[in-house]
Amino acid sequence: MKEQNKPVHLRGTQLIEELELNEELKEMARNYYGDFYNQLIDFLLDLEKGEV
Repeated sequence: MKEQNKPVHLRGTQLIEELELNEELKEMARNYYGDFYNQLIDFLLDLEKGEV
């Protein structure tokens, strides 16, 4: 699959895995990225409903 065709969350996850970080830092990055992505989805859904 071409990089530009991957969903954004998968590209971000892949980038975290490719970074030369120890596992503890990778886990922190995964958690931060996951929280950010979930908040973004919630915001976009609220925006679509006109609740923002």
